[in-house]
Amino acid sequence: MKRYNNCFHGIIGQERIVEGLTQAIINNSIFHSYIFSGPKGSQRTRMAYSFARALLSKDKPSYNDYRIDDNNHPDLINIFPQGASIKIKQIREDIIGDILIKPFESNYKIYIIHDAHTMGVPAQNTLLKTLEEAPSYGVIILITDNLSALLPTIISRSQNYKFQPLKEEVIENYLQRHQGLELSKAREISLMANGSIERAIQLSQGEDIRQERQDLLEKLLRIIKDKDIVSVFSTGEYLMEQRDRLEELLDFLMLWFRDISVYKELGDNKWIIHKEDKKLLEEFSYYLSDKQINDIINDISIMKSNRRFNINLQLNIETMLLRIQEE
Repeated sequence: MKRYNNCFHGIIGQERIVEGLTQAIINNSIFHSYIFSGPKGSQRTRMAYSFARALLSKDKPSYNDYRIDDNNHPDLINIFPQGASIKIKQIREDIIGDILIKPFESNYKIYIIHDAHTMGVPAQNTLLKTLEEAPSYGVIILITDNLSALLPTIISRSQNYKFQPLKEEVIENYLQRHQGLELSKAREISLMANGSIERAIQLSQGEDIRQERQDLLEKLLRIIKDKDIVSVFSTGEYLMEQRDRLEELLDFLMLWFRDISVYKELGDNKWIIHKEDKKLLEEFSYYLSDKQINDIINDISIMKSNRRFNINLQLNIETMLLRIQEE
């Protein structure tokens, strides 16, 4: 039991799933197909590799660990999207054409399908036949953040583990214990991490991210104070250029304007997240009305929702910035 637990070392906040997989190994009740579904950053991929490590390590845990981490184990096959999707050709060649070859040195042969939701229906139907006829040693792990994109027949033939976003207090505690952050900073990052420990670690690293946020706030303050339409569109262009990190910036702005609202209402640092930026908060709260702040927060919420579907993103950004500029 302890040896298998060591394989899952470093995974936090998903104890129920670790326990379920560990018991399955101990009881020798391994399914042919698993689905690890949940939001990005919920450690689905890390769990898949940890599960593979536990199944493959057998009598040589340290040696096999090294090769698994380097994607160099003969009985572990990774399938990634080619371009925007996983092609039917990949399923045929990498799984169907390979799974009948017995494991080289382990009791199992494991296939990890990353971003499984990118498979089209033909590819999924091809995979389904393999799930129904898989040899005893074959284990297929599908990783997805969009369970509804998988065929019901695949879901019904798989053991489905649903990963939940980590609780803020779990992330906060991790950042304090393992990243050495002070409580206030750990709390701020945990609120912006959206349940993702990977994102929290990224946010905790270095001053570059903090300086970037400060620069963004200075751009917004310039719009507020100078009422400069050129700044509106240049800042809009800047945010569009950060498309890959826009969700992170929107989360930051949501917390920032929430702090402004709290400061205007209570004038107390106790409930403010960005305590170190009190002077900047004072400037924003001086120029913005309560209605503007509430409307801006609503705009950010709409952007976060629309971004998932790529709907009028640039228009949403410019609407928010123009609202900031209002008298």
